[in-house]
Amino acid sequence: MANPQLYENWKKSDLLKVAWRPTEWKASDRVYGQIVVVGNRHRHDSGFMCMTVLGMWYDEDGDSHIEKCAEASDDLCWHVPPSRWAGEFSAPDLRVDCLWPSGALQFRYASQGICVGNAQSSIDIKPIMIEAGRPTVRAEEAS
Repeated sequence: MANPQLYENWKKSDLLKVAWRPTEWKASDRVYGQIVVVGNRHRHDSGFMCMTVLGMWYDEDGDSHIEKCAEASDDLCWHVPPSRWAGEFSAPDLRVDCLWPSGALQFRYASQGICVGNAQSSIDIKPIMIEAGRPTVRAEEAS
Protein backbone atom coordinates (compact mmCIF):
# COMPACT_ATOMS: atom_id res chain seq x y z
CA MET A 1 0.00 0.00 0.00
CA ALA A 2 1.12 3.60 -0.55
CA ASN A 3 3.20 5.58 1.95
CA PRO A 4 0.96 7.07 4.72
CA GLN A 5 2.56 10.46 4.13
CA LEU A 6 1.14 10.42 0.60
CA TYR A 7 -2.37 9.11 1.38
CA GLU A 8 -3.80 12.21 -0.32
CA ASN A 9 -2.96 10.52 -3.65
CA TRP A 10 -4.37 7.09 -2.80
CA LYS A 11 -7.24 5.54 -4.71
CA LYS A 12 -10.54 5.03 -2.91
CA SER A 13 -9.89 1.28 -2.78
CA ASP A 14 -6.57 1.92 -0.96
CA LEU A 15 -8.25 4.20 1.59
CA LEU A 16 -10.90 1.57 2.33
CA LYS A 17 -8.16 -1.03 3.06
CA VAL A 18 -6.57 0.97 5.92
CA ALA A 19 -6.19 -1.02 9.15
CA TRP A 20 -8.46 -0.38 12.16
CA ARG A 21 -7.21 1.60 15.15
CA PRO A 22 -6.35 -0.67 18.11
CA THR A 23 -9.51 -2.13 19.65
CA GLU A 24 -8.15 -1.96 23.20
CA TRP A 25 -8.01 1.83 22.93
CA LYS A 26 -10.88 4.09 23.80
CA ALA A 27 -11.91 6.42 20.99
CA SER A 28 -10.68 9.33 23.07
CA ASP A 29 -7.10 8.00 23.23
CA ARG A 30 -6.07 9.54 19.90
CA VAL A 31 -6.20 13.12 18.65
CA TYR A 32 -6.01 13.29 14.86
CA GLY A 33 -4.54 16.08 12.77
CA GLN A 34 -7.18 15.48 10.13
CA ILE A 35 -9.84 12.96 9.21
CA VAL A 36 -10.80 11.58 5.82
CA VAL A 37 -14.39 10.55 5.08
CA VAL A 38 -15.07 8.07 2.27
CA GLY A 39 -18.48 6.87 1.07
CA ASN A 40 -18.11 3.09 1.02
CA ARG A 41 -21.08 2.04 -1.17
CA HIS A 42 -22.87 0.17 1.65
CA ARG A 43 -26.42 1.29 2.38
CA HIS A 44 -27.31 1.91 6.02
CA ASP A 45 -30.74 0.88 7.35
CA SER A 46 -31.56 4.62 7.42
CA GLY A 47 -31.33 4.70 3.61
CA PHE A 48 -28.15 6.79 3.59
CA MET A 49 -24.75 5.56 2.41
CA CYS A 50 -22.35 4.36 5.10
CA MET A 51 -19.14 6.32 5.53
CA THR A 52 -15.67 5.12 6.42
CA VAL A 53 -13.86 7.56 8.72
CA LEU A 54 -10.04 7.53 8.73
CA GLY A 55 -7.88 9.45 11.18
CA MET A 56 -4.36 10.73 10.38
CA TRP A 57 -1.92 11.48 13.19
CA TYR A 58 1.79 12.12 13.77
CA ASP A 59 4.00 10.26 16.23
CA GLU A 60 6.77 11.83 18.35
CA ASP A 61 9.23 11.46 15.45
CA GLY A 62 6.95 13.39 13.09
CA ASP A 63 6.02 10.32 11.02
CA SER A 64 2.40 10.25 9.82
CA HIS A 65 0.02 7.33 10.35
CA ILE A 66 -3.52 6.68 9.19
CA GLU A 67 -6.07 4.31 10.74
CA LYS A 68 -9.73 3.39 10.32
CA CYS A 69 -12.07 4.78 13.00
CA ALA A 70 -15.46 3.71 11.62
CA GLU A 71 -16.98 2.19 8.49
CA ALA A 72 -20.72 1.83 9.12
CA SER A 73 -21.65 5.37 10.13
CA ASP A 74 -24.43 7.17 8.29
CA ASP A 75 -24.28 10.31 10.44
CA LEU A 76 -21.32 12.46 11.50
CA CYS A 77 -22.16 14.61 14.55
CA TRP A 78 -19.77 17.58 14.59
CA HIS A 79 -19.30 19.25 17.96
CA VAL A 80 -18.22 22.72 16.88
CA PRO A 81 -17.21 25.19 19.59
CA PRO A 82 -18.84 28.62 19.68
CA SER A 83 -16.94 31.25 17.75
CA ARG A 84 -16.85 35.01 17.50
CA TRP A 85 -15.06 37.32 15.12
CA ALA A 86 -13.62 39.25 18.09
CA GLY A 87 -13.27 38.51 21.78
CA GLU A 88 -11.99 35.49 23.63
CA PHE A 89 -13.03 32.92 21.01
CA SER A 90 -11.78 32.75 17.45
CA ALA A 91 -13.37 31.06 14.47
CA PRO A 92 -12.60 27.30 14.48
CA ASP A 93 -11.35 27.46 10.87
CA LEU A 94 -12.60 24.08 9.67
CA ARG A 95 -11.12 23.30 6.27
CA VAL A 96 -12.39 20.67 3.79
CA ASP A 97 -10.51 19.30 0.77
CA CYS A 98 -11.69 16.76 -1.81
CA LEU A 99 -8.83 14.33 -2.46
CA TRP A 100 -7.81 13.23 -5.94
CA PRO A 101 -8.31 10.57 -7.28
CA SER A 102 -10.42 9.00 -4.49
CA GLY A 103 -13.01 11.77 -4.16
CA ALA A 104 -12.75 11.38 -0.36
CA LEU A 105 -13.28 14.46 1.81
CA GLN A 106 -10.47 15.55 4.16
CA PHE A 107 -11.46 17.65 7.20
CA ARG A 108 -8.92 19.60 9.27
CA TYR A 109 -8.68 22.57 11.59
CA ALA A 110 -5.90 25.14 11.35
CA SER A 111 -5.09 25.06 15.10
CA GLN A 112 -7.08 22.16 16.52
CA GLY A 113 -6.92 18.39 16.53
CA ILE A 114 -9.90 16.12 16.03
CA CYS A 115 -11.22 13.40 18.35
CA VAL A 116 -13.39 10.72 16.68
CA GLY A 117 -15.90 8.85 18.84
CA ASN A 118 -16.62 5.13 18.93
CA ALA A 119 -17.65 3.40 15.71
CA GLN A 120 -21.45 3.48 15.74
CA SER A 121 -24.25 4.46 13.38
CA SER A 122 -23.85 8.07 14.54
CA ILE A 123 -20.29 9.08 15.34
CA ASP A 124 -19.20 12.11 17.39
CA ILE A 125 -16.40 14.31 16.04
CA LYS A 126 -14.96 16.93 18.39
CA PRO A 127 -12.24 19.54 17.91
CA ILE A 128 -9.45 19.55 20.50
CA MET A 129 -7.39 22.69 21.10
CA ILE A 130 -3.68 22.28 20.33
CA GLU A 131 -0.71 24.40 21.39
CA ALA A 132 2.81 23.78 20.12
CA GLY A 133 1.71 20.63 18.29
CA ARG A 134 0.20 18.95 21.37
CA PRO A 135 -3.42 18.85 22.65
CA THR A 136 -4.05 21.29 25.51
CA VAL A 137 -6.50 18.83 27.12
CA ARG A 138 -6.70 15.07 27.00
CA ALA A 139 -9.29 13.98 24.49
CA GLU A 140 -11.56 12.38 27.11
CA GLU A 141 -11.75 15.73 28.96
CA ALA A 142 -13.18 17.38 25.85
CA SER A 143 -16.38 15.32 26.00
